[in-house]
Amino acid sequence: MLVKEIENSGSGFAKPAAELVQFLAYGGFRKGEAANITWADCDFKRGKIILRGDPVTGLKRRRAGEFREVPMISEMRKLLEQIQAKRSDEPQTEKVMRVLNARSPITTACRKLRSPFRLDLFQQFSHSESSQLPETHRRGRRFNP
Repeated sequence: MLVKEIENSGSGFAKPAAELVQFLAYGGFRKGEAANITWADCDFKRGKIILRGDPVTGLKRRRAGEFREVPMISEMRKLLEQIQAKRSDEPQTEKVMRVLNARSPITTACRKLRSPFRLDLFQQFSHSESSQLPETHRRGRRFNP
């Protein structure tokens, strides 16, 4: 419901912002991690996404050069395939996400839905539970942003 409201907001960045919300939720990524994911990091054959983090600082609590793999749940695969179909001519080195901040579209969508948006809860979610979402999905519970 939130994603649909963001998509229908009429903003020029509505669709990319909605994709970012889904990408963060389905992958359990932090925004900084999502910012560095390229198409080459999306391994559709193995059903994994490789997180490398910032080239200089690396991933949080890891050294530069270290990486981790995140399972590509079915919703993530579908999202990535939709994005890739629209941008099929891009090189593998291109970043998957074109927008890295969806705060304003989320706030606007929450107002329209008459649902309070609290930044402190959003940040808490994005730093803790989001990393467990792919695992939660595999245990049979679903998350629908």
